[in-house]
Amino acid sequence: MHIMHHNINPNSYLLSNIYRSGRFNGYGRECAYKRFSFLKGLSFDSVLDVGSGPCLLHNWLIENRFSVEYEAVDIRSDALTHCNCQTYDSIPQQRAYDLVCLFGTVTFNIGHNEGANKETLRDLLRQSIGVCRKWLLFTVFKENIRKKHENNIPRNFFVYFSREEISEMLEGLGIYRFGIVEDNSLDDQEYFVLCNL
Repeated sequence: MHIMHHNINPNSYLLSNIYRSGRFNGYGRECAYKRFSFLKGLSFDSVLDVGSGPCLLHNWLIENRFSVEYEAVDIRSDALTHCNCQTYDSIPQQRAYDLVCLFGTVTFNIGHNEGANKETLRDLLRQSIGVCRKWLLFTVFKENIRKKHENNIPRNFFVYFSREEISEMLEGLGIYRFGIVEDNSLDDQEYFVLCNL
């Protein structure tokens, strides 16, 4: 399992308890880099990384010789101190980006309220649509792996989505051109959802 959980307490549904260090991204570098390779088939010149953490995506883009403008958004100011780029604590509305990505942005069930966390993702996607010119990409845990997780961690520690739920959410936001990709070579627990705007 790629999820990094350090002494998870069933009552630790607070952001500060889950991300104990600004360098922690929830996946680890190797797993994150594998997931980022999903971008290799896309064409884009600018990126807004929503939920960037310590900007591992920026490092991956540089190491893979992508020549792009990169900006990062995260609510964790301690994570943004590790970034060497333009950063924001909310989605900026003053420009548009070819690619807006949300890798694992709503993964943990913060506050132990799955409905509120799903609404957070919906709101982030709504804001992202407003600044996205071409590609909107996000990842979410597959509903069908919930039981697998519950064998190892507290019940409902993560937020899960079904294919139907993803489709309904996107269509409710006015997005009809999208694909829900299941690629176990990149990540066997998450859907990669690519929207063509």
